[in-house]
Amino acid sequence: MFLAGCTWIARISLLSTSAALLVFSFAEFAPDVRVTMFKQSDKIIHFIATGLITATSLIALPRIRANWLFASAFAISVFIEVAQLFSPRSADLVDLAASAGGILAVAVVYYAPVLRSKTLESG
Repeated sequence: MFLAGCTWIARISLLSTSAALLVFSFAEFAPDVRVTMFKQSDKIIHFIATGLITATSLIALPRIRANWLFASAFAISVFIEVAQLFSPRSADLVDLAASAGGILAVAVVYYAPVLRSKTLESG
């Protein structure tokens, strides 16, 4: 029963985060949330945000295969960067790479137990 409650919380979180992402990805008034520690520090935000959204998707949508969620998260990241070419925001391939890194980090954590058990079985 607890997991069902977490699923609904994750779904609400995913929906609200996705709505905010759509607004702020294309809006000219999007807040500048760059951390001023170094020049490309917004890449850390891309990595963390995309990773968290991907992890939340795994919890919120348990009936969808993880491979599809990872592929969808990457496709959405590509779409956002391409769409930013036609908006006041600027597209950046390094942003896309940071987003892909966040997705990959979640995939590694998700598949680590499976890979470990297969390695122990074969060796």
